[in-house]
Amino acid sequence: MVMQTSKFKLYKGQDEWQAGFASIIIAIVLILVLSLITVGFAALMRKETRSALDKHLSTQAYYAAEAGVNDAAKAINAGYREHKTNCGETTADLSDHTADSLRDTKVGNDAGVKWTCLTIDPEPKSLEYSAIDVDQSKIVEITGVNAAGADTIIDSLVIGWQGSDNGGTIRFRTSSGIFTPISSWNSSASVLRVGITPLGRNQINRDSLIANTSTAFLYPKESGGSTPPAAYENSSYTSNTGDDGGTIVPGNCHAQSQPLNCNVKITNLNSVNYLLDLRSLPYGKSRVSIRAYSGTTLLGIKNAQTLVDSTGKAQDVLRRVQVRIPSRNNYPHSDFGLETMGDICKQLKLAPGDPTSQTVCNPGTPL
Repeated sequence: MVMQTSKFKLYKGQDEWQAGFASIIIAIVLILVLSLITVGFAALMRKETRSALDKHLSTQAYYAAEAGVNDAAKAINAGYREHKTNCGETTADLSDHTADSLRDTKVGNDAGVKWTCLTIDPEPKSLEYSAIDVDQSKIVEITGVNAAGADTIIDSLVIGWQGSDNGGTIRFRTSSGIFTPISSWNSSASVLRVGITPLGRNQINRDSLIANTSTAFLYPKESGGSTPPAAYENSSYTSNTGDDGGTIVPGNCHAQSQPLNCNVKITNLNSVNYLLDLRSLPYGKSRVSIRAYSGTTLLGIKNAQTLVDSTGKAQDVLRRVQVRIPSRNNYPHSDFGLETMGDICKQLKLAPGDPTSQTVCNPGTPL
């Protein structure tokens, strides 16, 4: 009887040991699970904190880049016309102090927020306009410049354009230079009126301006096919002046063309300086890109736009901004002495009581 009791106690102790061991295993697993949850939550919190910090730093870096642009604009408006190819602040001692704003990269008193790289190119390889309007022409002077920085004759211009809404399906067509009804047009691109006036010596007078100014109406025409045209030269136009001006020129348009959806090459130019008159017709603003060539060589263009590239930094976050600043304000001008979509009536009085005088406004009545 005693031996049986001892055996029972032995078995009971073994069960307790096994139950305790299982409890330990369960506790360890729970601790591991809770630890993993805690670590994951901490990592998530760190990620969210870093994300919020990065967003804040990104905003600061963007404003620092904008500060660099503003510093460049201030210098340009004060007369700075130099190439700035080094990233850092300007160290040259300029007597006219036009670049004083380029001597300090910090934004405010925070040394950790600053623009780290600022370049200025007063002779970009292209002119880019985001919105040529229908209400007022954009008039800009251009001068061709070669790689050595010397003024160079421009013998051709490549003009690209499309709707400022980034385009859409190109379905404009004409026949024999006659526009289709406006009801068949869409807003993916507009007609672009281009006036090109040479500004060479002895050409700034009434007769020369009339005789040498070339005007063309560039309209979008679908190039056809599933791939864009190989080159804009497929749609070229020899500039005509005087009575032969005002030609309707088809653009080679495709949704994937470069630099913009529609492109025309204007040849037969022969001057260093030109005045360009751009206007979008008949409705809708147009994005426009202009490139100047001497033969097959792409030229720089000065006197029109200055390309500013600014990078801002806030701690370890960088933001880059690239803008184009007008080299000078738009020329004040009137597009037309008189513009109307209706009839025009003239009242002509040669002398008091003259029976040939036109005193009644009746369009169509011969004088």
